[in-house]
This record gives sequence, structure tokens and C-alpha cells, in this order.
Amino acid sequence: MTTSGTIGNTQIKTVKLLEKALRRCGLAPNIITPEIVSTAQEDLYMFLMSLATRGLNLWCVDKQLIGLKVGQATYSTPVGTLDVLNLMHCTPTVALDGTLFEDANNYQLSYLADQSIVRFGVQFNTLTVSPIELQTSVDGLVWVTVKTLPSDLVTGVVNWYDLDPVQTSSHFRIHSVGAFTVANLYLVSGVREIAISAFNRDDYANQPNKTQQSDFATNYFYEKLISPRFTLWPVPANQVNHVSMFRYRQVQDVGTLTEELEIPVRWLEAITWQLALRLAFEIPQVDPARRQEVAAMAQTQIIEIEAGETDGAPIYYAPNIGVYTR
Repeated sequence: MTTSGTIGNTQIKTVKLLEKALRRCGLAPNIITPEIVSTAQEDLYMFLMSLATRGLNLWCVDKQLIGLKVGQATYSTPVGTLDVLNLMHCTPTVALDGTLFEDANNYQLSYLADQSIVRFGVQFNTLTVSPIELQTSVDGLVWVTVKTLPSDLVTGVVNWYDLDPVQTSSHFRIHSVGAFTVANLYLVSGVREIAISAFNRDDYANQPNKTQQSDFATNYFYEKLISPRFTLWPVPANQVNHVSMFRYRQVQDVGTLTEELEIPVRWLEAITWQLALRLAFEIPQVDPARRQEVAAMAQTQIIEIEAGETDGAPIYYAPNIGVYTR
């Protein structure tokens, strides 16, 4: 038997998905107009956003590291956050006694012996529009880039990043071709993470001293606003400690017709039928009988795909049944 010998090379662009949805409505793709394209993109976006209320889309769970500021209790979540799944308070073990060298393009820490670094944090005073990188060197002469920092850097708070794999070296530096200044660079050899328990609104409201400060936050109050945020209690008293958050986020925007949707391939069939269903109600040329058939298929496909959206991990039940008397 002859097969392709490849996996994952087939690409379904948004325009092809739109054409398939129209065919399933009983319409030819040649009727596509700018108005239909705009409607389809809006329908796709609205459906993808509605998935957040139907269950947990596993490909939309990610980890974020959030720096803390002394005396600041409330922090905005990254753009697109729908919910906080886990929040951990991180206490890092920082590699000390490094020799500092800095100029307009470098902030370097050098050690007498190799350091194994699993995470790092950098606090900027000023930024540059040029890419900023973390580099390592075994001799302080030849440098290798191990991580390029994202463009959403901020000043005044520590920006934290994991290193995978662990980087072992004696020389580390923050480098850019543009000028910048750094207040602190924290190279972390180990991290202790402890879960932070969630407060409901009443629990947080009943705290008598909401401004109490401590090195360790034990609870948080999450507000699911248009721009969600969480409030830590006690209030942070240490900028080196930080928060690790597993969040549930939105699916990426639909984008242009020449791009692909940010969905696993297992969802392509269900989403094509869901788009067809929405277009069937918005395009007047669709036969009402065909609309019913599309609705039935869309319902069947979404039930099947959602039933399989699991990570396969076992579930443990731990009943806490105490003794009682009659």
C-alpha cells in the first residue's frame, strides 16, 4: 500500500473553510462577495468566542509568569484571559555573587563557576524597539542566544521567563543592538511554587485588613471583568517573588482569508459545519430545507468533538465523610 509518508502537512486556509461551508449550504463558492466574506469572518469569530462557555478548549490553556510590585495588590491578566485555572506563588532561588558588567547594549552577570538556570527575571528602566535577548557564554567572548524576549515588555516590574532546557553557563547577559537600561537581572536556579487559594467576593470583602503586606500571598480574589484582574492577599512585600498562572484564554483572532484558524485539526469538521449553519441563516439564497439538514449535522459534529475534548488524565475522587451519630 502506498501512502503519502507525511503527517500534518495538509493546510486548510480560512478561504477554503469558507468555500466548504457555502457548499454545505447548497451554494457555489462563486457567489462569494466582500459582504459574505465579512459576515463569515464575524460568524467565525463569534462562534470561536462562544466555545469558551461550552467547556475547556485544551489548546487554549497556557502558563503566564506575572511579576509583582511591592505594595500593589491588584494585577491585570494578559490580554485574552477568560479565566484563571491555577495560581501559584513562586519563591525563586536566585544565583548570587555574580560580577556585573553593563553598557548601552548589554547587562552581564559572570560567575566563577557554572550556574544552572531554570528561570530568569529582568526589570528594565528603559526599553528599546530592537529585539532583546538573553545570551550565554562559556568564556565571555562567544555568545549564544537562548531566548528572545517578547515585545510586550514593561518597565518598573520584573518580567519573568522560564528556560527549557535548563541553561548551564558561567556568563549570562541581556543584549540588544538598541540602547536600554536594566535595574535588576535575577537568574534563578530553582523555584518553589505553592498554590494560592481563591477567595469569593464575600471572603475578600470580609478581610479586615486588605492592605496587610507579606512576602507570601495565600489567597486571591478574581474578578471576571471585560479585562479580568486578580487581587492578592496579603499584598506583596517582595518584588523577587512572583506568580505563576495557568489561564484559559481566547482563541486567536480569525485573521485574513489566507491564514489558518488557531484550532486543532480535529476541530476542522465541526467548525466548518458550525460556520455553514450560521451562513445558512444569513444568506437569503439558502433553501430552508437545506438549513434544517445543516443544523442537524452541525449539532451532531459539535457533540462528537466536545465529547472527545479531554486530556485523558485520570480523575480522583476523595470523599470526606465524617462520623455521625443518630
